[in-house]
Amino acid sequence: MSPPADRAGPALQIGWRSLRIRPTRAGQVFALTVAGLGLASINEQLSLGHALTDLLIALAGVALLLGVLALHGLRLTLRPVEPVHAGELARLRLRLEGGGRPTLTGGRRHGLGLSLRPDGGLLLAAATEPVWTEVPAEAAADVELRLPTARRGHLALPPLRIETRFPLGLFTVSADWQTDHRLWVWPARLSGPPAASGRGGGFGRSPGEEAVDSLRPWRDGDPLRHIAWRASASALARDELPRVREHAPGPAEGTVIDWQALPAGLDTETRVQWLAEAVLARGLGGPAWSLRLPGQTLPPGQGPAQRRAALERLAQC
Repeated sequence: MSPPADRAGPALQIGWRSLRIRPTRAGQVFALTVAGLGLASINEQLSLGHALTDLLIALAGVALLLGVLALHGLRLTLRPVEPVHAGELARLRLRLEGGGRPTLTGGRRHGLGLSLRPDGGLLLAAATEPVWTEVPAEAAADVELRLPTARRGHLALPPLRIETRFPLGLFTVSADWQTDHRLWVWPARLSGPPAASGRGGGFGRSPGEEAVDSLRPWRDGDPLRHIAWRASASALARDELPRVREHAPGPAEGTVIDWQALPAGLDTETRVQWLAEAVLARGLGGPAWSLRLPGQTLPPGQGPAQRRAALERLAQC
């Protein structure tokens, strides 16, 4: 099925071919009961048994018809999905409109459940619990689904399922929708100072703090406060010049947020998260800044658009 275009986002109009019908567990028990009653009525030649069997079959048929009409003609519209950081819940807002089509229930559509289906583990490994609602006649209903995110990137949304078991719970009538809408999942937020993995030592800075890269011999003009006194004492004992701390700016300092400015030994995910924190620390009205990543550079800019562009590049890094 291909959803028509919609200004508010992708939309789906449920048609006959979109519907799938399957009996519930209660429906299977009901069918076995009716079959047993029918066989007993035939064997015992019970006219009342035949009448009751026919009545139950007709009741199941009406229940199936009501369930199908509850979904047929329903229009679903997906509102734009706001980006989230990995580990947060994305909010999928949907609007359901009945369109005033006859449903044998006065136009009201009862017992509608919306859920997200597994997508092979890209975003969702197991189906979510349905969120139940109903759509009034000549009106609309808004539903919000929560989607957990574990990985960053520009990811396709998992399939959406709308279903109903109205009115007796004997059948599940459903329709699936695979929208082409994609969700931006930005790098996860840091809960504390990032830690290095492998060689290179730890990395325990907070945004805005200085990082000591190395010690170097003292040069004319170096401030006294930069002298490493303990290391200098050892150097002077060897008739060498005092040692001075050489600081490297953190990724949130200067006009360039640079991948290579981070200490060696950090894994890729930690680098991405730290750079994302540096991007978020930038003031929306401050001076222009740029982002330098392996193989690509975001030109200097400022404001919300620059911040979003940087986070999107980091999400796909």
